[in-house]
Amino acid sequence: MGMPAVSSVKSAREQAILVFSKPAHISRTDSSEPYASLPWGAIDTLFSAFVVDVLNHASEVAGTDVIFYRNAGEPLDEFLYPLRDKVVFADLPGGTFAEQVRYAVEKAFADGYGRMIVVLDNHPTLPAKMFERIFAQLAYEEECVVVGPSREGKNFLIGLKAEYEGLFDTAGADPINRPNVLLERLCRLDALLFVTEQRYMIDSGYHIAKLREEVVLPDGAPSAAARTQEVFRILDKKYRIRFSPR
Repeated sequence: MGMPAVSSVKSAREQAILVFSKPAHISRTDSSEPYASLPWGAIDTLFSAFVVDVLNHASEVAGTDVIFYRNAGEPLDEFLYPLRDKVVFADLPGGTFAEQVRYAVEKAFADGYGRMIVVLDNHPTLPAKMFERIFAQLAYEEECVVVGPSREGKNFLIGLKAEYEGLFDTAGADPINRPNVLLERLCRLDALLFVTEQRYMIDSGYHIAKLREEVVLPDGAPSAAARTQEVFRILDKKYRIRFSPR
């Protein structure tokens, strides 16, 4: 299925944060891996919690539109309903994730945004202050790109202030699944390249267990990733899970 044509609706704001609903991807082949034995419904609830926290943090950034791409055919998580006044909900087009990102970036520039952050991995601990620092960097430099590298060699976000032709093209290679391809393309740009602090991707049961250690605080203390903490506690009570972060 081809990507829809990009139409434009001019925004009154200069910057946007693009967030995507992504299917959960963890290994189910190793039964000793934390969370590998959970039903897919429980995993989906957990990953939905990640999105809720990312959107909450993104919506705290002043003067910024938060655009959330989701599959319109899927049921809307009850915790996403309160965000409808703070977040722009958009239909997720078909195609690969890289093609979806390309479409969303092209549409955002067509809508008049001059700076944007594209969230490639829904890490619920990404704070509003980090988004603010990235936007400040984009506003300061005339030509620059900001990349959030992961410890696994992937990228969890990218900050842009110009539309670079071919950056997310999948012809020949997928720049999301093969992050070295994206890095090579970025290095060829006539723009300064800045990197954020590293994070880990939430792409395995071990990393989910690591995340649990960070967000589930003792004695019921509130967490910055409130919805994620709540879901972890529900899963703790319902399932017996081995916590072996790496």
